[in-house]
Amino acid sequence: MRWPMILALFLLVACTPPPTLNDRLPVEGNEPFLIDRGDQQGILLLHGLTATPWEVKPLAEYLANQNVTVMAPLLPGHGTTMADLDKATWQEWYLAANASLADLKKKTKRVYVGGISTGADIAILLASENDIDGLVVIAPPIEFRDWRAKFVGVYQYLLPYVEHDVIGPEIGHYYVMNPSHGVAELVKMIGKVKTSLPRVSTPTLILQSINDKTINPTSANFVFQNLGSKQKELRLYGNASHILVQEKDAPDIIFYSVGEFLAKN
Repeated sequence: MRWPMILALFLLVACTPPPTLNDRLPVEGNEPFLIDRGDQQGILLLHGLTATPWEVKPLAEYLANQNVTVMAPLLPGHGTTMADLDKATWQEWYLAANASLADLKKKTKRVYVGGISTGADIAILLASENDIDGLVVIAPPIEFRDWRAKFVGVYQYLLPYVEHDVIGPEIGHYYVMNPSHGVAELVKMIGKVKTSLPRVSTPTLILQSINDKTINPTSANFVFQNLGSKQKELRLYGNASHILVQEKDAPDIIFYSVGEFLAKN
């Protein structure tokens, strides 16, 4: 087979939408939620790319048991179909999160923002432009493990969907394919995050797995080094995945760290 034919076949496969493109995730279990525990402390928790608020629910319930009001919005393009995520922009994610933060500020006296992965980067942007009492950053993407992320602006047109391993309890809560457009939007947002870090002055807790297979763990170091906050802490963990909040021992380690941080700030 000649190279032109091989290239043509590659483009045909790469540009063909996956059969599950318009399949919808279940509504139940993926909804935005509010756990009201009074007006003293409240935290906005933001999920990651291709995920839903289900991702942060265990952390939310832990904090709610400590009398912290928790709000977790559903970011645009998530919790519905991959086709919706394929059209969403990072600005839409940010505006939705910012609107939720405004709502939370009406409910509680002290307000914190936290996020996992893409949600962590959005949380940084919110902290750079809003007066909040503390910031929790979990596995923030700055540099990726996958080399293709550097060229996503080009390959999103050649390979618009990349397989996303969804197993066990994750099934039904994450898209099974990751639209390259979503990654491209995240990359654009990272550029904004980098320039916004020096403007963050609130106390900050950064949590990162050194065995993260999705992002380079040096991402957390970059965030720590460039934050404008005088009060900041970086905690590294071994034998953990990118989604730290879904680890089996998360309540004893990750959740405890977040709860301790909120209690001190």
